[in-house]
Amino acid sequence: MVSPAWRAALEEAIEGPAYQESFLGLSTNGVEFPVGRRVFDAGGNGIKLQCDACGVSFEPDDSWSDAVGAWFSGDDLASFPCPSCGQQALLTEWRGPWPWGFGNLGIAFWNWPPLCDDFIHAITGKLGHRTVMVRRHL
Repeated sequence: MVSPAWRAALEEAIEGPAYQESFLGLSTNGVEFPVGRRVFDAGGNGIKLQCDACGVSFEPDDSWSDAVGAWFSGDDLASFPCPSCGQQALLTEWRGPWPWGFGNLGIAFWNWPPLCDDFIHAITGKLGHRTVMVRRHL
């Protein structure tokens, strides 16, 4: 059962029977709340990061996997260097067009259209800490 307020979460309110059949009529279009230490990745979309220090965008090499494994094993201070300038940053602080998230709570919207910024900011405010939007299977 979908709340009548679902439209408020979307980037654009798209209405009409065709849209409702394609979104609301899907067998998988719910919301999931995964709990526990977890890496939220971009699915088959890979990863692309941007360095805050020098501004370069890049796809990390295999050492990224080592840092991710260290974080997942409990090292909250796991870091990764920029391949261009060498600046180290905590794994949890890297951003970019296809960022990954590291945390203990996620909210997965299965087969939803893009969420609006106001909704994302409201969720962030309710949680009381930084959030990362990880997009999968676009």
